[in-house]
Amino acid sequence: MLNKSKGNMFGWINATWNTISGRCHHNCEYCLCRGTKILMNDFSEKNIEDIKIGDKVIGLKNMGKPFKRFQEVLVLDTFKRISKTINIITNKGNLRCTPEHKIMGSTEKRSWTDWKQAKEYSPYQVIRKIGNFTGIDQDWKFGWLSGYIEGDGCFFNHHGNYLGFEAVSNKEDLRIFLKKIALEFGIELRDGIKRTTKKSFSKGKDYNLVFTRKDEQARKLKEISSFRINQPLSFYKGYLAGIIDAEGTIIDYIRIAQSKKVNLKVFEHITFSLNKLDFKFVEEKSTIRIIGGLNMRLKILFECNPQSLHKKKRLIFGNSIKGSGYDIIESITQNGEQEVYNIKTESENYIANGFIVHNCYNIGKPYFEGELRFMEKNLKDNLGENNLIFVGSSNDLFQDDIPNEWILKTLEHCRKFNNTYVFQTKNPKRFNDFINEFPISSIFGTTLESNRDYKNSLAKDVYARAFWLSHIRVNTKFITCEPILDFDLKEFVGIIKGIQPQFVNIGADSKGHNLQEPSKEKIEALIKELKKFTEVKIKDNLKRLL
Repeated sequence: MLNKSKGNMFGWINATWNTISGRCHHNCEYCLCRGTKILMNDFSEKNIEDIKIGDKVIGLKNMGKPFKRFQEVLVLDTFKRISKTINIITNKGNLRCTPEHKIMGSTEKRSWTDWKQAKEYSPYQVIRKIGNFTGIDQDWKFGWLSGYIEGDGCFFNHHGNYLGFEAVSNKEDLRIFLKKIALEFGIELRDGIKRTTKKSFSKGKDYNLVFTRKDEQARKLKEISSFRINQPLSFYKGYLAGIIDAEGTIIDYIRIAQSKKVNLKVFEHITFSLNKLDFKFVEEKSTIRIIGGLNMRLKILFECNPQSLHKKKRLIFGNSIKGSGYDIIESITQNGEQEVYNIKTESENYIANGFIVHNCYNIGKPYFEGELRFMEKNLKDNLGENNLIFVGSSNDLFQDDIPNEWILKTLEHCRKFNNTYVFQTKNPKRFNDFINEFPISSIFGTTLESNRDYKNSLAKDVYARAFWLSHIRVNTKFITCEPILDFDLKEFVGIIKGIQPQFVNIGADSKGHNLQEPSKEKIEALIKELKKFTEVKIKDNLKRLL
């Protein structure tokens, strides 16, 4: 898959493409702890460790409008490893994750949002919160039965002999739920068809229904579904969910079809419940319209929890993040090493424990998932035209254990498209083995974090890398100094100058590895010397050191 360049990737490329999977050398640390609840597209919640490729979750996706909007998105990949974690505790929930995992932040006063690593937050700051489903307790069930039956149900005397009940609905999910809840109270409802004549209001259409003709069960259902005052709030949440399931219309607004003139009793029950739950509303000619933006819709979705899947989707899908709520951080504590997981989605984000979190930028599996694999299916990808593509961004395509055949197939596919390709490796000696196979428009690079050979860190064999890249006969070469480590100015500049790169990228450690980093003055001196013979590209993460 051809992916748009994201995050702290090179700012001068616009896409990445990978054919190798199995060992992610980025050591991506966007992970969440086992047991984190992920919001699925059917509004169920699944533990992150149980998410599979091909599942659908809810995320913020660019739908061709000014803002990203909530939509169902596909899970493209899953990840698993062991890592240090922290626990972010808020006034209404918590999130256990790796310190580097990005979470969408917010402010109380305006709808500003931003992605920040978990470790960058502190108490009293706020993070975006979509919501968590409140539990369905006994009072909620009584309330839902009351609301749904007042909307779509009917009790009547059958031929004057006994009491019966029926609820007409063509929504299968609601009929199933009604039967399920009734059965919990010992009431067995059956499926049926309500047949109407051409002279009736329905003009001869048949409708699905659930019903009972047993007097004892109908009387019991009428008793437990009666509206009552002085109940716990969960009763009124259930009532509002039930009446919305039965009589609600959800478009850009939320209306409940009920007229004071037609049925004053039910009208008063609806307004009483809305007042109990602090919902603002206005009375219209034959409806009640609930007032509010996304935060109100989310409150209805997660706190009231209507059971119609269609109406749940209407409450959130197509809405931007603007107007959602937030949680206040109370504390952030160390959580020790844990088994952690991450997923990659089409939207590059998803909802975890009610919070909007970022996913990994890369598709390749991390190294502990198994041996390196060649993704043959990616050779069918259309790489387009006039792109600047970083090939092998998730793995080092030229490391020693990559078979020649995989590299040749990758380069052959690149040659089919009119693009410029970027190849970067810590093993530039191997460039020479394929020098005649590269696309005509190719850029070659290696990483030099320092002139010093840090044997026990990311930077080792720096002189070998510099030697082999300097001896490759190509037109465009570059150096990446990331994460930049402490160096000796004269020696480091000399090594880089000997390569004759067209440009040099400089970036800092962004993953909290506590590396031995140079001072601000050293970095500024390096940039000044490099600009005397090449272009210098500064990555955003270097600002931390400058």
